[in-house]
Amino acid sequence: MSEPPWPPLRECIPNFSAGRDRGTVDMLCDTVSAAGVALLDIHVDVHYNRCVLTFADGFERLAAAALGLVEAAARIIDMTQHSGAHPRLGAADVFPFVPLHDEDVQACIGDVRMLAQRMGEELGICVYLYGQSALRPDRRRLSNVRRGEFEAWHAGIGKDPRWEPDFGPARPSRGGPVVLGTRPVLIAINFVLAAPDAALARRIARAVRGRSGLPGIQARGFSIGSQVHVSCNILDWRQTGPRRLFDRINDLATQAGNSVFHTEVVGLIPGAALAEGDAEAMRIVDWSGRRILENRLATVRPPTTTEHCV
Repeated sequence: MSEPPWPPLRECIPNFSAGRDRGTVDMLCDTVSAAGVALLDIHVDVHYNRCVLTFADGFERLAAAALGLVEAAARIIDMTQHSGAHPRLGAADVFPFVPLHDEDVQACIGDVRMLAQRMGEELGICVYLYGQSALRPDRRRLSNVRRGEFEAWHAGIGKDPRWEPDFGPARPSRGGPVVLGTRPVLIAINFVLAAPDAALARRIARAVRGRSGLPGIQARGFSIGSQVHVSCNILDWRQTGPRRLFDRINDLATQAGNSVFHTEVVGLIPGAALAEGDAEAMRIVDWSGRRILENRLATVRPPTTTEHCV
């Protein structure tokens, strides 16, 4: 089948260290629109002090939006004054690009690496590459790059070889670095316990992740204000779908005299990852068809047989 008459569609889901200042969030959204890119989803969390934007387009427009966003975030967000419940490294904390075309992964990896070089040179930003775009094996996992968070980076950059940038200057800044990468579709999902038991949430997180847990799951348990979350990333929803993960977490909570009160999906979710009735059974808050990735992508470009949310 011939290629579509436009660049391959890619999704971009940058996370910013700003969730308590609506003016900053609005400025970031306006920066995306100024690049001619349509926002598909906005998720803001005041306890995390973080916002997640979702948009999709060809890479040229995505790159323009990314350069504008990283410049604006580094200029406006002062990480020396930042606090929040979520791990963070920089103002534009992590910038994943997700290829949605079957044969586009390698091209996307190369494009992201070139964009990282442009950010380092043109913006004077310290840049690290992670995921499939990583230049160093120890930086493939985002958690490895972000270990110690902004404070460790700010103290160690230019001194500790661990913090040597992939691109850009090796010097501290109030906006911190940015982490760019290519990765497959990921589902970010939070399970809020009915009774706020942080120790139980941590036990559940340990039980569902890693070698002894469910395949393709990252999880951590922690308190956020008056709530306690088991916060998860589903790295491969075909191995472990959201409903299977919910059932396991709810079973473990129930065994301890607790339960999952409700579920929060951060960003968008592939339609095939949920069966009919799953959203209701999982008690997903604010659920609608607008949370389905394919539905939102269709507003950007008509679907083709070679583009899939896998």
